[in-house]
Amino acid sequence: MTGAGFQKGIQVMPEVRQFDIILFDLEGTLVDFQWRLGDAVKEILPVLAKAGIDPARYGKTPSYAGLYNTTRDITGVWDLRDTARLFEQLAAIYDKYNRDALSRWAPYPDSQQVLERLSAWGYRMGGVSNYGSHAVMFSFGRRKSGHG
Repeated sequence: MTGAGFQKGIQVMPEVRQFDIILFDLEGTLVDFQWRLGDAVKEILPVLAKAGIDPARYGKTPSYAGLYNTTRDITGVWDLRDTARLFEQLAAIYDKYNRDALSRWAPYPDSQQVLERLSAWGYRMGGVSNYGSHAVMFSFGRRKSGHG
């Protein structure tokens, strides 16, 4: 990493702190991940069509997250039981692809070192993720080390 505090591989405490909290977008910043989103979308669209939702409502290139959010909007006026049944089916698909992605997650080589250094300097940190805390802790070995 480069920038304030990381000069030619030597890590020094910044002279002036402009903030006390650092938030990281987990996927793609601290963790290398490889989701198979195209495959997931292909599996989700027929389920939505079978439920009576025209796939055209999702546009020409529907996104993984967009499918869920748009479906939530569409089903907002549905009978609660029908909505629950559909989202149970969708949850199974999303869980399948999330587990698959998690199996290939790995922290970038310097992520742990950077987080430890920032922690030693007194920064509070957080991670933002579309996944859950289990994935975050698993990725950084928090369950083993007790810190992170």
